[in-house]
Amino acid sequence: MKGSGSASKLPEAVISEDEFNRLEVIPDYCKDCGICIAFCPTHILESRGGTVIVTDIAGCTGCGQCELRCPDFAITVTAKKRRTKKVKKQV
Repeated sequence: MKGSGSASKLPEAVISEDEFNRLEVIPDYCKDCGICIAFCPTHILESRGGTVIVTDIAGCTGCGQCELRCPDFAITVTAKKRRTKKVKKQV
């Protein structure tokens, strides 16, 4: 019978975001193996309390290496818009 019993609850994600990127970590899935930390080129991930946290979302380039390397599918990266570097004109 549909609707009977308890519905399975989705695990909650810890979300860090700025205008450029959104990074979600699902602590229930994370086994704190450190692979994502090792592959992050900007070193914005840290192990704390048995899970991974984002220490500086503004430093995230949206490369997705953490998501790609996570064996437990605990991280999702969404690039919202591309960062651009301002180059000074030489006169």
